[in-house]
Amino acid sequence: MIQVEYMRQSGRVLAERIVREHRAGKYDIDIVGTSAVTFAGMKDAGVIAPYVSPEAAQLRQNMRDPAGWWVAYFGNIQAIICNKNRVKNAPNDWKDFLDHKWKGEFSIDDTRYEWFYALQKIYGDQEVNRLITGFRQNGVNLRRGGTLRAQLVGAGEESCGLGVYLNNVRDLLEQSAPVNYSVPEPVLVVPVINMMAKLPPHPYGAILLYDFILTPEATGQYTRANAMAPARDGLPLVKEVAELQGKRTYVVDVEASSRDYEKTVKDYSALLKK
Repeated sequence: MIQVEYMRQSGRVLAERIVREHRAGKYDIDIVGTSAVTFAGMKDAGVIAPYVSPEAAQLRQNMRDPAGWWVAYFGNIQAIICNKNRVKNAPNDWKDFLDHKWKGEFSIDDTRYEWFYALQKIYGDQEVNRLITGFRQNGVNLRRGGTLRAQLVGAGEESCGLGVYLNNVRDLLEQSAPVNYSVPEPVLVVPVINMMAKLPPHPYGAILLYDFILTPEATGQYTRANAMAPARDGLPLVKEVAELQGKRTYVVDVEASSRDYEKTVKDYSALLKK
């Protein structure tokens, strides 16, 4: 039996802590599960090592690194949430919020960098710059935290929130909150990844746990209860995710997005200040 000790922090904070401790000679991490944008920094710092799990072959190609540096066990899906007492149907396109009728009635997250990065790749830099600038000119509310923004919409404080995780939406629907939603195409998926520590204190236990997390039994337990994009086929899905199957999808490139992270932060932050 493996006894797991679990430590939870935000992705960047956790990654920076692990790098600091690694440099100080403290090696007490077996597996790192964190956001995609932390990958390049962890790799460059020598904190992680490649491991090709036998289960990885069953994952979708855009949810695993062929060299074994990372695997995704699910992905966050970007959605639009609206208060149904104020909005009959949630718009199906991010660009709809450039319309003057939405002036001051919607929010975006001022740190949702992966959402901005994905839009850059889909629309191109110039088009997404015009989009964010247009949101600012249309009185967008800048807030931080997907859960908070979803709750504000549910409470009727705002009409809509853009770039909210679909799982946050589902949580409110389960509570019978007065919300509706849409998931614009292409469906934006941000992988949540696992990485193997370079110097795990329990190497055999780390391998066993890493492999187990990727099995259909383990990932299926998660996807049957949460609105997350599955990393492999044949898993049980909640209704909100099942309805998206077959739609055009854009999965954020883990290595490229992590390499471009500082630039993405700079570009997004500059646009929000205009």
